[in-house]
Amino acid sequence: MATNKLEGLSTALLGRLGMIERFATVCGQDTFRDAQGRNIPKPDRRMLLETIAKAGGTPERAIMVGDSRADVEAARNAGVPVIGVTFGYTDAPIESFGPDATISHFDQLWTAARTIRPDLG
Repeated sequence: MATNKLEGLSTALLGRLGMIERFATVCGQDTFRDAQGRNIPKPDRRMLLETIAKAGGTPERAIMVGDSRADVEAARNAGVPVIGVTFGYTDAPIESFGPDATISHFDQLWTAARTIRPDLG
């Protein structure tokens, strides 16, 4: 998971909700730092690429799933396809940010992912 929230707070919340084990890694805006020691938040491509690497993946096999402009822009900046969800908190429709696909429920995720990346099986 790549979030612009702080890593410690995100892992604590997911742990309390009993959901932390669903994620290979949780990376926040403070997980990675640039050469000057500054946080690397989305939409910086490094945030997404480093999260994918930390999870043991590769950009060529990854898909970003997000609900905000920062998510779509991070994916675009990293060269990763993106599925937008309509049930997020953004103040503009997710479709307006140009994701590769849009879903309105998680039960549509696998179909959307296979449309974008047929090699997923």
